[in-house]
Amino acid sequence: MTNPVTFQTPHTLFLSFYSMYGVYGLILAAAALYGVTLVIYRLYLHPLARFPGPKIAAATGWYEFYHDVIRGGMYIHEIQRMHRKYGPIIRINPYEIVINDPDYYNTVYVASNTRRSEKWYTLQGTGLEGAMGMTMGHELHRRRRKHFDPFFSRLGVTYRKSGRTIQMEHVMAAFTGDIVTKICSEKSPDMIRHPEFGKEWYVTIHTYQLQVHLFVQFPHLIALTQLIPRGLVMQFSPGAAAFKSLHQYAFDHITEAKRDMVRAEKVQHDAGRSSVFRHVLSSDMPEAERETERLAREALQLFGAGTATLVRAFSMIFYHVLSNPPMRARLRDELKGIMAEYPAKRPTWQELERLPYLHGIVREGLRLSYGVMRHLARVSPDQPLQFREWTIPAGTPVGMSSHSLHSDPATFPEPARFLPERWMKGRHHPSMNRNWVPFARGSRMCIGMNLALAEMYWVLAVLFRPGAPQLELFETVEADVVPVRDYVGGTPEFGTKGVRVKVE
Repeated sequence: MTNPVTFQTPHTLFLSFYSMYGVYGLILAAAALYGVTLVIYRLYLHPLARFPGPKIAAATGWYEFYHDVIRGGMYIHEIQRMHRKYGPIIRINPYEIVINDPDYYNTVYVASNTRRSEKWYTLQGTGLEGAMGMTMGHELHRRRRKHFDPFFSRLGVTYRKSGRTIQMEHVMAAFTGDIVTKICSEKSPDMIRHPEFGKEWYVTIHTYQLQVHLFVQFPHLIALTQLIPRGLVMQFSPGAAAFKSLHQYAFDHITEAKRDMVRAEKVQHDAGRSSVFRHVLSSDMPEAERETERLAREALQLFGAGTATLVRAFSMIFYHVLSNPPMRARLRDELKGIMAEYPAKRPTWQELERLPYLHGIVREGLRLSYGVMRHLARVSPDQPLQFREWTIPAGTPVGMSSHSLHSDPATFPEPARFLPERWMKGRHHPSMNRNWVPFARGSRMCIGMNLALAEMYWVLAVLFRPGAPQLELFETVEADVVPVRDYVGGTPEFGTKGVRVKVE
């Protein structure tokens, strides 16, 4: 006699599975079912399912994790490979689209009067949540330009013909760090006078930067490490420990600024004297916007951005000018007239900007250091975007990379070469301005752009003027400055030693 076939109901199937594998088996089965369902949804049902790109990138964020965390900031090169294979528009993870077309840049990064544009959480988990950037209406005042003078007196007295080397990244970290903290809080750590300049400041910011991808992939890591003593955090996450130090420094700055506000008889509104935080604390912003923790994250963002990206640009320029005697001689000759009466008479940023060769050097330094190397996605929340035959749904994060635009051989012939002449009359083409985006564009462009440019023109004019201390490269090669890894800002290959100089 044949046994009748019995069909199990979902209830009996559940009980049968539970009796065999227990609660842990059920959890694993549920997780597997969820994972399979999620992958199917992302590959076939998601609004971005029809966009080009590798299936593995569309299915999971672990592909990005592998290239950015395991390989160390290399996803940007994988994205370039994807563009070569799939075309100018690709899906790089389950949520984001990246476009490689210079003509489309101003559509993604628009001014506020064109349409609403929101920032995507590209850097969620980095500890900067809530920081939105503050308006920095301050110009580099004369008393701030004088801040760099002590370095040059030390060059002449301490380092000249001493045989000692100076790492220029530490010098520039001191200078830029002092300036940005001075502007933000009216006080600066005066690192430019320290025996090792801004070495500790630079190392702290750089250490944090090197783990930013880990924090993005595990957004709660920073918050968790804030609860653990710094010494213990240092054992397993130097980047989180670095963030902890920077955060405490920023928090203390805001706390002290608030105390000063209470003690002050009246608020100074003069833009040349008032700090960014004094201005914000005395404004009519909602109380929640002036909360100490939120402003500390603003400070941390300004301190980090005001140091890391500029240090890389300076390193690029120092290497190329110091390794190329004709370039250095041409720059010095151009500065001869305008710096003739220095320090009694100091030219303005606008006057320095009109010097064509100096202007070209600044432009090339920022082009080849990229500013923010990573694609910073923007979201059009209300309306879809049209890219050629592709309709991008509203709410989709879309990004473009300065790395792609700055390395475009159609716009910049021999893009890897440092050629200030390409920006001068007769060789300059409007498409170069279109592709030059180290500070991004639109309503969310870098708020510190004018400050950064002013610092760069002023430092280079003082450093390479006739009569300045003669700097000579020491055991420095081009690989020490070329960005090859994307840690938001570009960084050279691991193990490089930076720009080191001796004073002759």
